[in-house]
Amino acid sequence: MRTHRSLSRRSAVAALTAFLAASALSGCSDASADRSITVSAPQSLQAVLATIATTFEQQHPGARVTIARSGTTPADVVATDDEAAMDRLGERVIDPRRFASNSLIIVTPLGNPGQLRGFADLARPGLRVATCAVRLPCGSAVARLEKITGVGLSDPIHVDSGEAAVSAVASGRADAALAYQTQTRRGLGVTVDVVDDPVFAKVINRYPIAVSRTSDDNATAEDFVKTVIGPIGGAALATAGFGPPSG
Repeated sequence: MRTHRSLSRRSAVAALTAFLAASALSGCSDASADRSITVSAPQSLQAVLATIATTFEQQHPGARVTIARSGTTPADVVATDDEAAMDRLGERVIDPRRFASNSLIIVTPLGNPGQLRGFADLARPGLRVATCAVRLPCGSAVARLEKITGVGLSDPIHVDSGEAAVSAVASGRADAALAYQTQTRRGLGVTVDVVDDPVFAKVINRYPIAVSRTSDDNATAEDFVKTVIGPIGGAALATAGFGPPSG
């Protein structure tokens, strides 16, 4: 009987140990499954943030990052295409930080047949200049620059994006365009050329990113923000044509 009790006790201990081990493994599995975050971003940032997210996932096993269009779903991290948009979020975000910048540039047909040298040349009578609608950051920057310099576009064509402005030049619908540097990269040297002007430094656009106050996983969200503002994010952003946060 003594031997039987000893074996029963050992069996019970073994069963309890197995149960606790299984519970621990189950807890780890649940923790990994919970490391999914959503990043809200405008279309202009989605591609580069997706590139950064791929590297982040590789370096953080179990983490999953979904890039969603601004305003379409609750988010753990929010990136905006200008600081005014982030300011409007107020207390809904935690500690916004700049992670990139962008500046305007003049887009011309290949070879710059109009011999445009700077922003002031865009006031030439009859020159058709494509630019973003004023409600967009790229269009707002143009409007601010007109006010700062006193130079007004002669014959503006307002479109829905910087890429559309570049396309208007490539197709011949516009003689020139104003767009952000990142928006010109696809056709540069193939269908269009660009002309820079020091005056564009007066209206540099800066992009902020922040953790949402309603995030269910602040730790993973903060780790992603740190990746974006760190060397990994900086390299991806530079490749995409963005400038440094300081501008």
